[in-house]
Amino acid sequence: MRRFLLDGLWLGVSTVATFLPLIFVFYVLMGIIEDSGYLPRAAFLMDGFMRWLGLDGRAIVLKVMGFGCNVPSITGTQVIRDRGMRLLAMLCIPFALCQARLTVFLFMAGVFFPRPWWAPGLVLFGFYGMSFAAAVITGLVFQRAYSSEEAFVLELPPYRGPSLSTILRRGWTSMLNFLVTTRVFIIVGAAAIWLLTNLPPGAAEGSGRTLAGAIGALFQPLLGPIGMNPELTVSLFFGFIAKEILLGAMAVIYRTTETNLGGAIQGAITPLQSLSFMTFVLLYTLPGHGGGPDQGSQEPHLRPVVPGVVTGAGLAAGLHRLSGGRVDPVPALNLPVPINPKRSYAHPFRRHVRGGA
Repeated sequence: MRRFLLDGLWLGVSTVATFLPLIFVFYVLMGIIEDSGYLPRAAFLMDGFMRWLGLDGRAIVLKVMGFGCNVPSITGTQVIRDRGMRLLAMLCIPFALCQARLTVFLFMAGVFFPRPWWAPGLVLFGFYGMSFAAAVITGLVFQRAYSSEEAFVLELPPYRGPSLSTILRRGWTSMLNFLVTTRVFIIVGAAAIWLLTNLPPGAAEGSGRTLAGAIGALFQPLLGPIGMNPELTVSLFFGFIAKEILLGAMAVIYRTTETNLGGAIQGAITPLQSLSFMTFVLLYTLPGHGGGPDQGSQEPHLRPVVPGVVTGAGLAAGLHRLSGGRVDPVPALNLPVPINPKRSYAHPFRRHVRGGA
């Protein structure tokens, strides 16, 4: 029980908790934009562009909200009365780089691209651009299936200076709401991952004979070609339910603390594999979480799952091919992994990060 509490629950929860200050700063900045009165003007200015995608200016406000969390943003589509436009917005919003993905990307970019000083920011900016591109392409592809002619009427409030105390209080409340709403996912996810890496009884911890090893082996033929080793495969399995537990899952799987997680991951995958992982995390999604006005039918909510997964897998596979198509040996789960015999393992990225291979 002591190992379960310390190596399972505590490792997973503490890893996620280290990113709470970042989440607080994000919501403070979002509060400044909202309280200044700029968002309605952004909706008005972007209405022409969003019409090109089959939406109207309200969708850009919901998209911006999605950078905080996709769930309330999808729920907010209830303000769109036309069903076709509402469903199209629900298809586009899940590709927003929410704060749950942001914590993963900041961590991976800082670990694998620490130098020069601007490299982590450039990586993060690239994924923000990719999230916008994914939303634009989705709108262009599905706008004929969800056509709409609803008129767009908007009242513009006056500009005003945000109140510092109100902004800080809202940021603190939003951060606590994030912790409260995700606590079940985080706790249950961390507990489940520890159990998977330690069961059945008698199996060596972290060996290929555990349930986690079985899951990694089962999905390795699918995710191995896009650069995912068994550890990343297991963490992605839980990240499909909630991205908030990805880092916690990896901390439990690698049996390390949040301060040593970077070194553990850096010793298991290459920088290009990390880019493949981040690309797949950005684009694979389950948009039905938000509920909304069409809860009676889950079919429209699940439609972007397949294109999101396929697109993410395709881009991740392309990045992985640049590294020679190799999946590194796996010390944590001890599973056999495919090795490309034609690849030279003296990869320049690896020499830079780990001093040679």
